Amino acid sequence: MGGSVLVGLDGTGNSEPAVRWGAEEAAVRHLPLRLLHSWVSQPWSVSLVPEDADRRRYGAEVLRRAEAVARDLHPGIAVEVEHVAEEAADALADRSGESTLLVLGSRGHDDIAGFLMGSVSLRVLGRAECPVVTVREEESAVGPGPEVVVGVQETGAEGDAVLAYAFTTAAVHRADLHAVRARAPRPRATPRPRPRRPSGRCSPRSSPRGAGSTRTSG
Repeated sequence: MGGSVLVGLDGTGNSEPAVRWGAEEAAVRHLPLRLLHSWVSQPWSVSLVPEDADRRRYGAEVLRRAEAVARDLHPGIAVEVEHVAEEAADALADRSGESTLLVLGSRGHDDIAGFLMGSVSLRVLGRAECPVVTVREEESAVGPGPEVVVGVQETGAEGDAVLAYAFTTAAVHRADLHAVRARAPRPRATPRPRPRRPSGRCSPRSSPRGAGSTRTSG
């Protein structure tokens, strides 16, 4: 993979953690960073602004701040900004094919379901042609940490692509790699009924009269 690290921004609180993560990935992989904002897919509060010029100004400010964050974190990386007039999900999905990695912000939630609640994230994940990272709003760290965990279910091209990305990520971050594959448990055999054992007790029987007795005549 030799494309850029693409970061989608909407200007909300989850944008800066995504920018920081994307800048770190671009730096360790020696790739350019590409920041994208759609002025037609802005947050609800901004979308209420009727004038297109105001929405464009908002988008330009989002990109300016994001570029400043990236350059402050890694001054040497190449940064490209893109301000588009198309739906964010469409723009990101279309550009994912020429990207090494796509980074999106995610609002803070406690469970995995909440991790994917953003409509843009959901629409992009189903169409992206490169790995996608979603970064929580409250995330302060950048990079995967000391260990990269990869789970592979399918063999073949798809599984190979996942493993290749995991190995590369672990290598550039000098992290350990932990590969996990789960398999369905074997069905438990139905226990056979045990044969009934004799109890060892004999039922009393009535003996013929006089049997077992000795009579002595005097």
